[in-house]
Amino acid sequence: MYQRKLRTVTPPLWFEDLYLVCVLLSLAQLQWRKRRTPRPKTFMARLLVTNKSDTTFAHIFQADIPHELLDALNDPILDMESFMWPMIEHLRIPFQPYASFAKRIILQLVGYEYSPAVEPQAEVVQRGEKRKRDESDAVGQRRNVYQHNQV
Repeated sequence: MYQRKLRTVTPPLWFEDLYLVCVLLSLAQLQWRKRRTPRPKTFMARLLVTNKSDTTFAHIFQADIPHELLDALNDPILDMESFMWPMIEHLRIPFQPYASFAKRIILQLVGYEYSPAVEPQAEVVQRGEKRKRDESDAVGQRRNVYQHNQV
């Protein structure tokens, strides 16, 4: 019985799930609560999602949430028909080529105007390649991973 009810509320395509709208609204509300003055007219909410059934693409959902909608959610007596509901944009970002995936995701999440300020946090080591030695690594010197302090 539970499975039957679950099928009736689960959309056929996972990326049409209404809970994604709730998460986008939550992200916009977080921004709305942090900013006091001056308050922008819209809050950009972006959500990066991967799904185990989709091994080809990462998905970004984004929407410009108007402050009137967030005000109405905060104060239920406000008129919810005085503004347009936001359109949700769904972008599919291919995982391949893997070497440029992080840069492409960053550009979509923070935009082109901020991309030079964003530095990669970690260096990607290709599988099958050995790590390069540091200058501090002495040639032929072995390191003991389990060093014990002897008293």
